[in-house]
Amino acid sequence: MTSRANVSVGQTTSPAIDGIGEVSHGGVGSTGLVSVIIPVYNCARYLTQAMESIRAQTYPPVEIIVIDDGSTDDTPNLIKKLGDDIIYIRQSNGGPAKARNKGINAATGEFIAFLDADDVWLPSKLKKQIDYLVTHRETGLVYSLTSNFIDGQKAVMEDFPQNARSGRIFDELLSDTIITLSSVVVRTEIARIVGGFDESLLTAEDTNFYLKIAYAHHIGVVPETLLLRRMHTSNLSFRVDVPIGTLDNLDRIAERYPEVHPTRYLPMRNAYKIRGETLIKDYFHKGEYGKARKIYSKLRSLGIVNSTILLYGLIARLPPSAISILRAIWRRRRRIPSHVVDQASVGK
Repeated sequence: MTSRANVSVGQTTSPAIDGIGEVSHGGVGSTGLVSVIIPVYNCARYLTQAMESIRAQTYPPVEIIVIDDGSTDDTPNLIKKLGDDIIYIRQSNGGPAKARNKGINAATGEFIAFLDADDVWLPSKLKKQIDYLVTHRETGLVYSLTSNFIDGQKAVMEDFPQNARSGRIFDELLSDTIITLSSVVVRTEIARIVGGFDESLLTAEDTNFYLKIAYAHHIGVVPETLLLRRMHTSNLSFRVDVPIGTLDNLDRIAERYPEVHPTRYLPMRNAYKIRGETLIKDYFHKGEYGKARKIYSKLRSLGIVNSTILLYGLIARLPPSAISILRAIWRRRRRIPSHVVDQASVGK
């Protein structure tokens, strides 16, 4: 069982949580309703800026919980310098889902806000989202728009998503990823009821979390940018294994809620088709034909095959030498202006 220390000045160390690592408790900085959870893995270079954006909030949180997922950089020493208002939990490396679940279990606030260590909040974020949740009791989770920026550059990209939606949007979330986790505030009770994040998923565990909530609750949105998401080569946005997680996530949802299995529920069937088509094309063009064949076999077993999936799936079954020849012809044809191809096809 996790023990919490009521310490207002200085720091003390309590016994390990669940036998993993140590917990260092700082003082609580305010009497708000929000617990902020920050999973950290070797992000010391960004953590100070993330923390400054929390402390700049016009609605301060009741606690800041940093879950160190076995960092090997200077994160532990940096946390000591960042103030006594931080609850620091260190665990052996287990991935972001496990780290966030540790934070959910430790949180005392009525609401939970997630922030990745390399992202930055705008000052009014928590205030506007808490106001929304207080006035929309049917809403389980609220998100905001996000602006991306490249690490080391000042330019900010256009807002995401441009098709923000709210309400009962379970069906939409099956096919379209419109929520960024660092923009989310969720009711703590609901986060626990749905079981937090699925630790068996290597990727897309955030989308799985949203879907479990959206299945039974309204999803809200504050339609303005309240989050700046940093893009860099080592964060999750650039991980090459992210796409495969999208289908694994749909599998988990179909197992959890049998009534939305793709053989019974058209929106789920469409989600498999949309995400599966993207996935098989990505793997094919990366030369990962074995993975493309695996996706094709999965979709075929569900009876979800359109002309594109069929084309890529069948070509991926050919010998590598034959695929190389076909790809060379494909590339050569794409370099020919379309009107020339059209004329040739009718013998002009």
